[in-house]
Amino acid sequence: MEARVAALEVRIRQLQAVVNALLELRGRDRSLDEDTLRHRQEAQSEILGRIKQR
Repeated sequence: MEARVAALEVRIRQLQAVVNALLELRGRDRSLDEDTLRHRQEAQSEILGRIKQR
């Protein structure tokens, strides 16, 4: 189970990198990107917490 959680964490970070690159390509304001990243990290923490509780 821990290996699966670790694999999901890696995949989430990969997807975050892709989303950040796309946001930069769209020319978004950096402060907006930081807000988006913070919300995404909060969601990631919540999801990982739920996975680890199982």
